[in-house]
Amino acid sequence: EHSEKIDVVSRITGTIKKIYIKEGDLVKKDQLLLEIDTLPLEIELRKYLSNYDSSKSALKLAEEKYEKAKSNIELRFLEIEKRKILAKEAKSELEKYKSVYSRKETLLKDGSISVEDFDNAKIQYIASYTKYKLAKNEIDASLLGFKEEDIKKRGVVYSKEDLKQKDIFIQFNTRIEKAEKDLTASQLLAAKAGVESLKEQIKNSKILSPINGVVASKNKSAGDYINQGGV
Repeated sequence: EHSEKIDVVSRITGTIKKIYIKEGDLVKKDQLLLEIDTLPLEIELRKYLSNYDSSKSALKLAEEKYEKAKSNIELRFLEIEKRKILAKEAKSELEKYKSVYSRKETLLKDGSISVEDFDNAKIQYIASYTKYKLAKNEIDASLLGFKEEDIKKRGVVYSKEDLKQKDIFIQFNTRIEKAEKDLTASQLLAAKAGVESLKEQIKNSKILSPINGVVASKNKSAGDYINQGGV
């Protein structure tokens, strides 16, 4: 009668903790043959579980930081629009006082008004000009990172249509927070993969018989070191 010989191999590396069979024993399929010490794996698993928990918390914070950064950019857009309105009002006021100043200057030359009236008009004109310049400077400051030249300097790929949308500027101004979020997400995935791998290795520490049969030979003993794929 033809008999099938099967070598039993380990799927992990480690020290044999206990062997439950000896040569000549009858074994059944899925019977426990030997067990590999999992203490080093369990210690490593605890480290990975700790890393996983830390990465999970870090990702949550990074996501919150990213969302907050995006919200802040939305607020910046509102602030820019507000400053544009104020600058427009200041410009309108400047034009009005400039017209008054020019008219008063002509009247002064004609002797139709006093120097005091002219000086008052001049003061109003200067004040309105200063107000307008401040408003313009505030717009220029608030537009830092919100101009086409800013994203062009960074080599960001965009279209003219993109410039009409807020998204391209939100992406540009939150790129650091986005990178941090992506990094912590990848760290979490790596930690999760490590946990799953170690759990699988611990599961494979119990070597079972693949078939019903007889133990023909046993070339390992408890305490021996066995490599992955070793017999």
